[in-house]
Amino acid sequence: MFPTRMPRRYPALAALVASLAATALGAQTPAAPAAAPPARPELPPSRTFTALAAADGMKIDARLDEAAWATATPIDIPYEYFPGDNTPAPVQTDCRITYNTSALYVGCTALDANPGAIRANLTDRDAALQDDHIILIVDPFNDQRRAFQFRVNPLGVQMDATYSELQKAEDFSWDAIWGSAGRLTPEGYVVEFAIPFSSLRFPASSSVQTWGLILQRSYPRSVFQRFRSHPTNRNEACLLCQSDKLTGLQGIRPRRDVELTPTLTTRRSDLRTDFPTGKLESGDVDPEFGLSGRWGITPNVTLNATYNPDFSQVEADVAQLAVNERFALQYPEKRPFFLEGADFFQTPTRVVFTRSIIEPLAGAKISGKEGENAFGAFFTRDRSTSLLFPSNQFTGSALLPEDVSTAVLRYRRDVGGRGAVGVVYTGRQGDEYQNHVGGLDGFFQLSPTKYLRFQASRSQTEYPDTVSTLYAQPEGGFGGNNFYAQLTHASRNWFASVDVQEVGKDYRADAGFITRSDLRGGVLQVQRTLWGRPDLWYRRIALFGYAERFQDHDGRMTDLGFAFVPSYDGPLQTFVSMGMGYNRKFYRGETYELFDVRPTFQIRPTQRLSFSIQGRFGEDIDINNNRKANIFQLAPGVDLRLGRRLSLGVSHTLRRLDTQDDHPTQPSERILNVGLSQARALYHFNVRTFVRAIVQYQDVDFTPTLFSVPVPAEQRTFFGQLMFAYKVNPQTVVFAGYTDDRLGIETIDLTPTGRTFFLKLGYNWQP
Repeated sequence: MFPTRMPRRYPALAALVASLAATALGAQTPAAPAAAPPARPELPPSRTFTALAAADGMKIDARLDEAAWATATPIDIPYEYFPGDNTPAPVQTDCRITYNTSALYVGCTALDANPGAIRANLTDRDAALQDDHIILIVDPFNDQRRAFQFRVNPLGVQMDATYSELQKAEDFSWDAIWGSAGRLTPEGYVVEFAIPFSSLRFPASSSVQTWGLILQRSYPRSVFQRFRSHPTNRNEACLLCQSDKLTGLQGIRPRRDVELTPTLTTRRSDLRTDFPTGKLESGDVDPEFGLSGRWGITPNVTLNATYNPDFSQVEADVAQLAVNERFALQYPEKRPFFLEGADFFQTPTRVVFTRSIIEPLAGAKISGKEGENAFGAFFTRDRSTSLLFPSNQFTGSALLPEDVSTAVLRYRRDVGGRGAVGVVYTGRQGDEYQNHVGGLDGFFQLSPTKYLRFQASRSQTEYPDTVSTLYAQPEGGFGGNNFYAQLTHASRNWFASVDVQEVGKDYRADAGFITRSDLRGGVLQVQRTLWGRPDLWYRRIALFGYAERFQDHDGRMTDLGFAFVPSYDGPLQTFVSMGMGYNRKFYRGETYELFDVRPTFQIRPTQRLSFSIQGRFGEDIDINNNRKANIFQLAPGVDLRLGRRLSLGVSHTLRRLDTQDDHPTQPSERILNVGLSQARALYHFNVRTFVRAIVQYQDVDFTPTLFSVPVPAEQRTFFGQLMFAYKVNPQTVVFAGYTDDRLGIETIDLTPTGRTFFLKLGYNWQP
């Protein structure tokens, strides 16, 4: 339900919500008589395949020469679903599926009239999405809510993800342990999957099981074509509801239900404590032993525990420009303990964000699904306390050197054929500090093209007196509410959604990622899609527009915006968009009217080269000095492959802010100029082994006389990393490397501030 006061606050928005809801429930709107559009051909139904059991001892080598493959169930991939609309796939793909007591096996032969055009490269895990590849999607509970996704490119590179129908999203941060192989042939390529049942969750039943099943093929050429084993109705918003079915699975259980992963991490960090004239002092070698365990209590309930885990980031975060930003930036989770069952903890608003846990001493987690009930809980003890202080205007933050305990509880129950309701609790407790959040959320598929999701939650918080004083936070205990709802229509040619949200001034979700509070309002989005054909100059044209309006709880309008963003998809995987927007924003006592354009261009002229560039030109707010400014931003990027083993990537972001020229005799002045460059080079010896070098360099030039606070005229930072990696699977790994940090200010050249040598060994043991 929507708040009863919403119509009084937002009459236009409420009317639109009511209109969409009426449409979703089948209400008829009178309209002038019109000629009926031509009927679209009725789609064939999805298919059911019966898997036959095979003997143990399958060899994963992309040869498909074991006797079991001769009797395995055949499945073809005959439908092109993008850009074609269930048109015949231009290439033939023949797959076979079988199983034994330990794993599900899929082998696919992908034929190609021009094998030399196949795109196949050695890359890191989850990084071959632009290559040719075969995709296996399984929904073991056959409940159309959650699925596991496995991808293999022609050289055997693995990619995996979970797919949430409730969130309409893939999560590639999830990593499973499974087998794969790929092989190029004169006729195309062959791939083979071996998915251990210990890496899946499925019903605990001795009877025959039926799973949802989708097989796909990605075919990147001048146009990135995609094929499926089943027809896809673009007027059906639920993908898993359209899947094929795999039956015949019987007597299956995890072969091993216990895993132990000991890790040894050794590092030496050298620091320059007296910058810039002090010595770079050598640190001590710091070895740390950690242990993580996984126990499959049942086939679909898993317990994880970890002690002194290695949560050091050997994977460098992607560089992001944090200059002149009002709100906190978000980085993805990469740590294995938190990735297990992560989708169980997803909610419409991010009340759970595990990177808020900085350096835990220990943790435990249980997650699973029994029948219609999905649940999860985890507990950690952290050596540091990270805090975000959201407000209407900006996000503050603090990192306290104090221990904190975190608990997260999640329960979700399936409702009807496609709905779910859930509750979530997060709690953090420290010395004179506590934060608790409780919430209710739901997802309902109202019709084939319309769905509703919502969440309502309340927080209770108390900070130490020193935190309240230093960061201007409320004293004593305080609380706040957060309400969010989204109604969406998604059909073949039209997309529309209405979001309404109200975040209380004192709402805090310290175990999550809420960057803005004291907010109420909504967003309307509408998109019309025009589909092309292979003989036309376009594959897809999208006409997207949105409008938003938000105010604070004092009734002041803080955000009002409109934008129109047409986009084009064409040959050579070309994508072009041109966003044009108007915004009226209130910031620190001033209301600014801002107009900008945001062009984007991407192209892949050959399988070895891709180029992209994004821009932003117009007006923005100078956050530091609270004034209107002109912004010029350009972000080009190039990716180049030299053979199948070596990949190079270079990107640069340039951002400039200038004062506005309000008078002919007062020309504009440069407020700041920021350049952020990143270069990556990866050389793969084979599927498991690679060497990677990363360089990140940022140069910031300020005009100190234009700032209200002291700033240096120039500041430069440098980060470099060289790493060797050997990955048998996501947990059996060897990492060895070196990082280098440097800082330069005004007349001081780039000077080393620290360097680290590290070695990490991890081994996944399954008794």
